[in-house]
Amino acid sequence: MNSEHPPTTRKATNWCGTQITLDRNEADQAPFDDNMAAVPEGKQSYPCVTQDGVMPTIGVPPEASGGSKWSGGSGLMVGNKELIPRWAKPANLLYYVVKDGFSDDDFQYTAKSFQEAADEWNTLAFGVNISATTDRAKANFLVKYYDPKDPKVGTLARAFFPNRVGDVLVYRKTLVESYWRNVLKNSLLHEIGHIIGLRHEFANDPDPKIAGQNIESLAHLFGTVNPHSVMSYDDVNYINDLDKKDVKAFYELPNRTTINGVPITDYMPKPLEQK
Repeated sequence: MNSEHPPTTRKATNWCGTQITLDRNEADQAPFDDNMAAVPEGKQSYPCVTQDGVMPTIGVPPEASGGSKWSGGSGLMVGNKELIPRWAKPANLLYYVVKDGFSDDDFQYTAKSFQEAADEWNTLAFGVNISATTDRAKANFLVKYYDPKDPKVGTLARAFFPNRVGDVLVYRKTLVESYWRNVLKNSLLHEIGHIIGLRHEFANDPDPKIAGQNIESLAHLFGTVNPHSVMSYDDVNYINDLDKKDVKAFYELPNRTTINGVPITDYMPKPLEQK
């Protein structure tokens, strides 16, 4: 944890609406050797809104590029039980901010905040660069305003993972409540973490509400303990030093590397005009 970013209280457990999924788009998958086994097909969602459902994940250790012995811990969380999605390097992801629904001020503020958050990730130079485009058809994903119409909804934003590209949604709550508006860029740092393939820091935690959950259904735990990762539910999210180290190590691993028998699968960005 960087000393200039002290730990903060945790957000409500439903603030980030991103879901893990096994859906695959064959057109988005990077080529790999014919003698490598394909990832099993399937469609099964693991909502991360309230930690409902089985949410197995894989963690990458700090020594990811060397050694055969993995150490335990809740470090960088990526993937699920059958698939670890990631972008094929070099990936240049383009996004387009849709004006519909935003006020003029909110539109400008959201666009500025998203690019500031993207720039922080871009400075890591780990193989993925994210930038805005004025040509919607050439964008790989959209950033949109979303009003759920229910004041009890506590979600602030929603993103996606590399194997199933969707829209980034900025919820009304995060723009109308001054506290969340002031830290929009920080919340978007977290959402972009999902876009590059990261799961929640707590995605391997047992959930006592799930009947019959057992150790086999939980995550494989690897890496450096990082309770205040950018992927945590701290009120204000920052990319800390351990995040930087683990993300770089994760993206240095070759495509189709298996971690505990689960393959990393690289995906090629696809423009909206081809979807």
